[in-house]
Amino acid sequence: MLNNPLADKVFSVSELDRIISSTVDELFYGLSVEGEVTNYKINSSKHWYFYLKDKDGSVISCTFFRSDNWRTEPLENGEFVRVRGNLSFWAKGGSLSFNVKTLERKGEGDLRQEIEKRKEYYQSLGYFNPDVKKPIPKEINTIGVVTSDTGAVIHDILQITKRRAPGVNIILFPSMVQGDGADESIANRIRNANMFSSLIDVLIVARGGGSEEDLLPYSSRLVIEAIHESRIPVISAIGHEQDNPLSDLVADLRASTPSAAAEIVTEENMRRRERLLGIKREILTAIREKLYKKERKLKGITITSYLIARRLSDASMRLEKFNSAKSKISNRLSSLTIEVDRYREDIYQYITLFPQRANTFLLMHKSDKSTIIARLKGYREKLCYNGKSNRKEMENRLGEARLKTKYLEREVESLSPLRILSRGYAIAEDEKGNVIRDASLLEKGDEVRLRVMRGSMKLEVKEIEDVI
Repeated sequence: MLNNPLADKVFSVSELDRIISSTVDELFYGLSVEGEVTNYKINSSKHWYFYLKDKDGSVISCTFFRSDNWRTEPLENGEFVRVRGNLSFWAKGGSLSFNVKTLERKGEGDLRQEIEKRKEYYQSLGYFNPDVKKPIPKEINTIGVVTSDTGAVIHDILQITKRRAPGVNIILFPSMVQGDGADESIANRIRNANMFSSLIDVLIVARGGGSEEDLLPYSSRLVIEAIHESRIPVISAIGHEQDNPLSDLVADLRASTPSAAAEIVTEENMRRRERLLGIKREILTAIREKLYKKERKLKGITITSYLIARRLSDASMRLEKFNSAKSKISNRLSSLTIEVDRYREDIYQYITLFPQRANTFLLMHKSDKSTIIARLKGYREKLCYNGKSNRKEMENRLGEARLKTKYLEREVESLSPLRILSRGYAIAEDEKGNVIRDASLLEKGDEVRLRVMRGSMKLEVKEIEDVI
């Protein structure tokens, strides 16, 4: 075995990359390669990037620059081509690619031909016939999803469903989405989902975009037959709009993307939710209008109650003043009555004792009889005049007092709470006699006395209505 002269030297990464690049450029040029085009893309600079694949599944990255491809018609995935060019090692990225100089078309590749044969076969069996497709239900409560549990697809479906139909349940059946064994994994998960066909309303088979090789499991025999045999309606949502695996044809409905599938299955729920939100807004508007009217009415009642309370308070104060004045008048009348009685007694005693005193006086003054008689006559006239004058004065004073009393009684009667009660109002009092102005201070079972114009009644609180 020959010794490697470079074995004892330590290289930096850039040094090793330069050695590989120069070696590849010197040794691998003017090569011709045949294969099937996959994952074909054109960037903004019009450079072509694609892979060549053979029957064994081996691939090589190819670059066809604009300066070389401008005479060539654009490619399609699945075409079989022969390219001539050089191997190139990109030192900065550490990747190897084939730089195409010329390209010659050889027809469709084996992969595309195989898919077309499979499509024709299942079409002849009626798998793609619209008559055998199951309708997607409008009322959807539970969605089954067959996809990877780590990719962006399930995240997008969950996010869209939560936003558009929060009440819908999602059951994930995680599967492989590419590579060896992916077709068997997907088919098994579809059959597993059908074990819960009584619970699941619709089944979404989904994955994100990728190359034709990446999407190949969704055109496999196992997946096609599993979708066809599913008792649950199946929506195929594979890749992007331009991707068309055979699962799209056999499924009950095709969605351009997984996000579009989530929007389809939540459409009716979202419409129902929007209708309910509209009804809710109408109800809230009606409630607000009614509350506004009730509030205005309550304000009017509150103001009226306040005015009535003020009037009752003023009437109570005037009634107190009237009672005080009435008491004073009664006391004064009593004093006048006592004084009149005393005058009457004095007059009575004077009249009763006058003859005796007159006789005594006559006996003592016989010689002046005529003079005494005249004086007595004058006294009698004076006494009669004074008696009549005093009686008239007392009667006038009593009459004035009676008139004043009647005037005060009429004034008090006009301000009396009883007069307000006669108009249909009532006064509610608690057990202690306090006036009740706020119903929220009461509780069920409390006793309330209700005073009306004629009498009062004792009531028990059965229900309290809140006024908003």
